Amino acid sequence: MAPSAALYLAILLLAGNCAHAAGGEPPGQELEWMPGCKEAAEAQLAEMQAGVPQNGTQLLFLGDSITEIWRGTLCGKPCHPAVQLNCPEFAGLMQRYFGQYSPAVQAIAGDQVANLMWRIQNGALPNANQTQPKVAVLLIGINDLSKLGHNAPGIAPTDRQLLKAAPTVATRQVVTFLLQYWERIEEAVGLLQERLPRTQIVLLGLLPAGTWGLPGAANYSWPSKYSRALPVVNTRLRAYAAGQPRVQYLDCGARFLVPNGTAIDPALMPDALHPSAAGMERGIAQCIKPLVDLLMQIAT
Repeated sequence: MAPSAALYLAILLLAGNCAHAAGGEPPGQELEWMPGCKEAAEAQLAEMQAGVPQNGTQLLFLGDSITEIWRGTLCGKPCHPAVQLNCPEFAGLMQRYFGQYSPAVQAIAGDQVANLMWRIQNGALPNANQTQPKVAVLLIGINDLSKLGHNAPGIAPTDRQLLKAAPTVATRQVVTFLLQYWERIEEAVGLLQERLPRTQIVLLGLLPAGTWGLPGAANYSWPSKYSRALPVVNTRLRAYAAGQPRVQYLDCGARFLVPNGTAIDPALMPDALHPSAAGMERGIAQCIKPLVDLLMQIAT
């Protein structure tokens, strides 16, 4: 049974606010999972270790909900027509653009970088008896960044109030958080390099995001509360990738803005966060395909 629109809205808005310890996580590390997402993650891990796709994958997508919708799901739940976020069209898009590479998607809604790293360490990658993918596409971090405006570790409520009132006063706390955030993404890339030593990695820049909500109720204005942080983060990711072997940085974000750059295009991001089918095609598939095709040719 498809979940209600209200449940989908909860999935969108509760990221980072539903923390609980889950069995099998690293000692001393409490990961945050949205309701039902840990179970969906475990199902995906079992799928990969069972050898799906059957003949192995040449192209592996890793990330959070923005990547999971390639599967037509959020936390393993099927499409809900009222939300218009993840629909059967996505599977067709995947096959049309990347079907020749037997693509696989290991991605879970609400994931922060720590969740992704746990999944990488617990079966999200092909095992030693399986063929390594030639290319891995990684998009992760918006849920970590959203904590800066909600309940970011290390940034007390008084500091967040100071940040709003006088940004320079709280600069130290914000910089500390962003440094930890960058280091997490870089650590995830390093883990992929270690475990997939022959795989080419495409590191995607974070996409524009507004104030999330059901289609029509979201705030699509750009700049948004994320627009000052995103260029800083993406500039750091670009510089990091430039110094790493087998890592290519790619920024597809501008494709999701209206032509004059003053708003997120609601036709491409109905909830100001997740691409629609049109957004996934125009904003991501068409953006990454030339690079993916090139890397497939040079991968060994």
